[in-house]
Amino acid sequence: MYKSRLNSKTFGYGLFDYIVLLIVMSIIALVLYLYFNHFNYSISNQQEVWGQFGDFVGGLLNPIIAFAAFVYLWISVGIQRRELADASNSLKSTQLEQQKQALIIRASVEMESIYAKMQSAHSLTALYYQQIQYAQQIMSSSEIDKSVYDERRGETIHAGSYIADIQDRIRTQSLQDDEYRDQLNNIQSKLDKSLERLMSVID
Repeated sequence: MYKSRLNSKTFGYGLFDYIVLLIVMSIIALVLYLYFNHFNYSISNQQEVWGQFGDFVGGLLNPIIAFAAFVYLWISVGIQRRELADASNSLKSTQLEQQKQALIIRASVEMESIYAKMQSAHSLTALYYQQIQYAQQIMSSSEIDKSVYDERRGETIHAGSYIADIQDRIRTQSLQDDEYRDQLNNIQSKLDKSLERLMSVID
């Protein structure tokens, strides 16, 4: 896309040069035609006549060529200014796009870290439920000893207390899970606001 745009611009500059050259050559041809037509296309052998001819052509064409050169320079400067403005806008758009990608990548990294914590928490919660099921089996058994070894405390406690303790851990884990979701929402909200500001600058 950029290459085709560049080719079209290059072709435009060449066409403009050809048009200016064609106009200048047409003016020169017109001056020569008017001169020789006035003197019946006769070529003099006198040096003075050729000097007068040079003065005529130079006096008439020099201002015209100088004016054409001024116009060409003025238009060329205008084209260069537009080209520089386009390049500046393109560079600005590229920088904003890079900032946008950086924001998205940073938010994605933060979200992935939180998702990893949530997955670890869910795995731990699943383990808690298995421990509760094990303790409930002990509670419903016919054995007299209803104690369970609590690895967290490093001691043996009653299965009922063990179940209550695990349920407290699950509630704490649920609160932590809600906190993780709030963090995800905050990251997404900040990302949306940052992208909205960038889009307003681009527009």
